[in-house]
Amino acid sequence: MQRQDENARTLFICHATRDDVILGFLGEYRRRTRRGMPFQSALVVCTGGDDGMGDFDDDDMDGGLCSEVCEMIEDAGPSGPPVLIASGYSPAEAAKEIRTMTPKFNANDERRVTRATE
Repeated sequence: MQRQDENARTLFICHATRDDVILGFLGEYRRRTRRGMPFQSALVVCTGGDDGMGDFDDDDMDGGLCSEVCEMIEDAGPSGPPVLIASGYSPAEAAKEIRTMTPKFNANDERRVTRATE
């Protein structure tokens, strides 16, 4: 395993059952913000199974996340780390969707950024 570059913009993808990964992500966010370091990563938490049959438990609004982890994400509020719940997608499906996505806006395109913010 290689150490991440301090200024990396990484998108992490995991399944809702991986509390260890989610807690590690939240812990790293907290560590960096306490030290005044930039945090430019995001987490996609998937709730679907690899069999393509949708969520494991469609009655569970949190998609399999344990209540303590949900509470920690909610407690961070809107200024907290970006966490997206991808209901019905397995991690492999979510990664494929992201890879094949065509971005409609590039933050480095100064002309379009200026026009969008006017």
